[in-house]
Amino acid sequence: MSARGRVANLGPVPSERWSAAMRRALDAEEVVDLPLPAPDRDAAPEDIDRAVAEVVERVPGDALRVLVAGEPTVVVRAVDALRARGFSCYAPTADPADPAAGVRPFPGAEDRALEARTVAGRGLGNRQAGDHLGEERVEGHGEIGQV
Repeated sequence: MSARGRVANLGPVPSERWSAAMRRALDAEEVVDLPLPAPDRDAAPEDIDRAVAEVVERVPGDALRVLVAGEPTVVVRAVDALRARGFSCYAPTADPADPAAGVRPFPGAEDRALEARTVAGRGLGNRQAGDHLGEERVEGHGEIGQV
């Protein structure tokens, strides 16, 4: 990251609690806190989509980076929507208040597609097209285990 500027925080930890390391990791001069919703476990998918869209619409257009954290299905929806609007999305590597906290960019959609084609095309391990990356089919067991 090279340019300092405005950062949008869509995580559950308010920026006022961030460590100096987290601010440095995001090159944050100014942070706008817009926490993502924590949906009720019985919430309908369309209600979650609507709640996420409301937060994403409030992200300032001049935000250089967006920190995204929270409930996994909400995070996926938010990252997809933010990318569609051209934002760079980052995940915290630890609690943002931790002095050792940092960030990691979410892998790009095109990177995941390329990786999937590479795995399927080369027949690496016992993986097959459509298998999830990071999982390997164990011959004769019919189960998928972590690689």
